[in-house]
Amino acid sequence: MMPERANESELPRSTGVSKLQIDNFLLTNSVWENSMGSYEPETGVRYLDQTDTDGRARFVLIQHRWRDFQAANDLIVKALRKGWPAWRIEDLMCKLKERKPR
Repeated sequence: MMPERANESELPRSTGVSKLQIDNFLLTNSVWENSMGSYEPETGVRYLDQTDTDGRARFVLIQHRWRDFQAANDLIVKALRKGWPAWRIEDLMCKLKERKPR
């Protein structure tokens, strides 16, 4: 479910939609909005079994533009399990979105 658009005075903002933990991944779905008209779905991924130099769980952002977060999560998790980097997942998702009939 997509959140309602914000007023101009509230921008930029990222509105959380859902969180889901699968295996060692914590997926956070949200929608990024800015004053230029952007309204882009994205998914943040925390690798719960890996840490960065500060000791926090490693984080990557996948900007995919899919409004169906369940389908996005399914594809993201399959790709993560195969060891794909975020840029490769994002690239595939954008190509698949372009191929879908409108």
